[in-house]
Amino acid sequence: MTFEELQDAVLFNRFKESMRTPHVKRWLTSEYSYVWHAADWQFKRVTAFETGAELTVTAGDNTPTMPAAFAETISLLNHNGDPLLQLDPRVFEANYRNPSAGRGEPEAFTVVNRQVYLAPTPLTARTFYLAHRRLLCHKADGSTVTSGKMNSNADTTMWGEDHDEVLVAGARARGKKREQDPTWQADEAERDQLLTLMIGDLVAANVGSAYGRDTL
Repeated sequence: MTFEELQDAVLFNRFKESMRTPHVKRWLTSEYSYVWHAADWQFKRVTAFETGAELTVTAGDNTPTMPAAFAETISLLNHNGDPLLQLDPRVFEANYRNPSAGRGEPEAFTVVNRQVYLAPTPLTARTFYLAHRRLLCHKADGSTVTSGKMNSNADTTMWGEDHDEVLVAGARARGKKREQDPTWQADEAERDQLLTLMIGDLVAANVGSAYGRDTL
């Protein structure tokens, strides 16, 4: 479902059209954040072997351009698929006090303020592969992974429409609470039930797997 379709579903036979902006949109994006942080979802992770993991390394620059919505590193592989050693920033600084002083094939890295620093500084332009977890994001216009909550009417969730009803139930509960409608409890109970089913489908089914596969 698109963001607009989600709004329509919340409004249907219950709220006035005049409440679409900003109220219904805000209820939906609040629920999106709630669901995003409810579990270690597979769509929050990017493996080193899929679209979105590419890390462009520029010769003479030890700070590559980071992927959209990067949150934290799982692993970093060089152009040959060999892992680089991740170091604590203090250890990295002690071992490579001036990483730009020497150049060569990077062998180690650290992360500071969600920025990867390589050492030694790359001598040659390469493409590395960064397995990582994402910050909250969505699919802009239903296709491009973009940081932040849904905003455009064509935006979609990261998990696909099979579980979008969890947002509708939760947003409806928020709206009814605002209007002091006591039936909000039934909608919230439905949201919780749908969220439990979603966890069983998208988390429990992947227990034991190092990564979850995103379809982008």
